[in-house]
Amino acid sequence: MACCLMFHGDAVPNKDVNVAVATIKTKRTVQFVPTRFKCGIIYQPPSIVLVLVLGGDLARVRRAVCMISLLHQYCDLIARCLSHVDHKSGLMYAKRAFSCTVYW
Repeated sequence: MACCLMFHGDAVPNKDVNVAVATIKTKRTVQFVPTRFKCGIIYQPPSIVLVLVLGGDLARVRRAVCMISLLHQYCDLIARCLSHVDHKSGLMYAKRAFSCTVYW
């Protein structure tokens, strides 16, 4: 199993990242096998995407974290999803839909 943690906002590398990795390793609900974690920090706070949700409210937050965990049996499914996202972003890039430089 591989784990990727992506932090947004004012995350402290030696504090928040280490606490998150230690918490994931000690949780009984996560079936953990010894492997390395890939962690990334984007210091820009998470932005709110305006989505119409019936009866729902979205609050501004200073920080957020997203974890992607790949199990062997789900790799094909996730690869197909990422391939679809890559294809769609390629179409948008070809139409010059991005106003900034895109790094791959």
